[in-house]
Amino acid sequence: MDQKIVVLIKNYPPDITASGNLAKKIVDVLAKTHDVTVITHAQDEGTSNEKNIVRVKSFDRVIFEKINHGSAMERFVFRVVNRIKNRILKSLVSQKAGMKYLKEVRTFLTQTPDAIVLPFTFDEIHDSIALKAEFPRIKLIPYVLEVFPVFVQGQEKERILNDLINSSHRIFVLPYLKDYFNGSSKVVVTEHPMVVDNTRPANPDLFDCVYVGGLDVTIRNPVFFLELLRDHPVANMATHFYSYGNCQGILAEFAKQIPSFTSHGPVSSDIAQSVLSSASLIVTIGNKNSDLVPSKLFDCISTGNPIVHFYYDEKDPYLGYLKNYPLSVCLPISSRDLAARFSDFALSHRNQKLPFTLIREKFEIFTPEHVVEVLLKELEGEAR
Repeated sequence: MDQKIVVLIKNYPPDITASGNLAKKIVDVLAKTHDVTVITHAQDEGTSNEKNIVRVKSFDRVIFEKINHGSAMERFVFRVVNRIKNRILKSLVSQKAGMKYLKEVRTFLTQTPDAIVLPFTFDEIHDSIALKAEFPRIKLIPYVLEVFPVFVQGQEKERILNDLINSSHRIFVLPYLKDYFNGSSKVVVTEHPMVVDNTRPANPDLFDCVYVGGLDVTIRNPVFFLELLRDHPVANMATHFYSYGNCQGILAEFAKQIPSFTSHGPVSSDIAQSVLSSASLIVTIGNKNSDLVPSKLFDCISTGNPIVHFYYDEKDPYLGYLKNYPLSVCLPISSRDLAARFSDFALSHRNQKLPFTLIREKFEIFTPEHVVEVLLKELEGEAR
C-alpha cells in the first residue's frame, strides 16, 4: 500500500496516557509495513528527533502537565483553566484552525493529500471533520476510545456524531461504544489492542507489589489499600506506586506511615512497563463508575505476572476479562476479610508466571496484530 498514514493524538509516549499507550501499540505494528507519522503535542518548543514523530508545542500540553504533575495549587488552577478553555473553544473551530498543531497537520496533508488519517483523541477527532472537508482525498478513520466530553451534549453532540459519520471511511470503537454512533454501518468494533509480550523471568530474591496508572480521589481512590498495607502488612513485601492524578498528597502521607511503601509519582511509559514486567505481584483498582475499562489492565496481562484486582461492584468490566487470566484474583473492596484474602494470594502466588503463548491464546483479539489486520482489511473495503 502506497498511502501514508498519519496518527493525530493529544499525548504520546513517553507521556503516560491510556490513549497514547494504546495508539503506540498500533503504530508499532503498522510501522513494520507502512509509512506512519505521529503528530502529537509537546510542552517544549520544536519537534523531536524521533523518526516519524512530530511533537508540537501546545497550550493543551502545558495544561496536561500541570494537572497531572504540578503542585496542588497548580493542579487546581489548571483544572479551572481547562474547563474555561473547553467551554470557550468548543464551538470556535475557526480559532482552533489557527493553532500551531493544526498548522503542522495541514502542512503534512498538503504534501500528502491521499493520506490515511487516524485521530485518537476528541479534539483531534473533532478537528478531522474540518480536515476532511479541506482535504477530501484523505481517508479518515477515527479510533474512538471514549464518549465525548461532558461539555459536548444535546444537539451539538448529535451534530458532531453525524458529521463524523459522514466524513469517515470507517469508525473504530471499543466494545462499550458499539451503539454510540446510532447504528452506523461504518462502525467497526475491536477490543483494546494492548496485549504484547512483556513477560520477564521472575526474580526470586524480590517481593515487589506494584501499582501503575492514574488515581483519582473520587473515581479511583487508593486509601482503602493503603490502610490495608498499614494495618495488615504482608511479610517481606515492598509496595511501589507509580501514579499520576490528584492523590499524590494522600500517597505522600501514607509513605510516612508505612516503611515498606514508596510513592514514585508519575514516570514515563517505558519505565511504567518495565516495573510492571519486573513485579512479583501487580495490583489494579477498579473505577467507581464501572462503565469505563481502563486499558492499563492489558499492560498488566501482558506481563504474565499475578494480578490482584480490587473492585467496587459486580459490574466492574475487569471481572469479565480476568476470568480468562488464570493467575489473578478479584476482591470486592467491601469484603470483611479483604486483608486476609489479599495476603493469602500475594504469599502463595508471588513471582509465579504465565507464559506468553498461553496469554496470546486466551487474548488473541486483544493483540495489536489482530486489530491492525482488521484495520487494513477495512482500508481495502469500499466506503459505506
